[in-house]
Amino acid sequence: MNPLFIKDFIWGLLYIAIQIVLIRHLRLFDVQADIFWLYLIYIAAIRDRTYTIFITGILAFLYDAMLDTWGLYMFSYTAALFIVHRFIPRILDNRLLTPQIALILFGVSIVANGIVASMTNFVDIYASEVFFWEILLGNSVYTALLGSFLYNFSSATQGNS
Repeated sequence: MNPLFIKDFIWGLLYIAIQIVLIRHLRLFDVQADIFWLYLIYIAAIRDRTYTIFITGILAFLYDAMLDTWGLYMFSYTAALFIVHRFIPRILDNRLLTPQIALILFGVSIVANGIVASMTNFVDIYASEVFFWEILLGNSVYTALLGSFLYNFSSATQGNS
């Protein structure tokens, strides 16, 4: 096996564990950020499209298995990254401002959460339309804000600010 794949896979498992154990309990107005999705966006920014979709499918399948939502996130995250991969800028090539990062993360999260919310309505996991907008807008805004904060934090520690 490729050492790069093993490293990304182990980091992905760590982000899944952090998402399930910690982040899912840090709710703000009954919405939650998705740090696992942020990790997948990071992988998309530094790896090629085929590799990103492959690792996303494997990690999202494990995420579904742990949340007992068999196939929901695997389909949603893989489809979302397939759609938006070309719009995610390369992190190593560009130094973007915080509002630009927030807007990109919001747009990418809208696509992913739109697919998740549509699929949950399709299979009637949630019976209310309120959950659709809560998942679509609330989780996307919270994820974009958290991702912007983490981007600034990681940039400041690398000395690139």
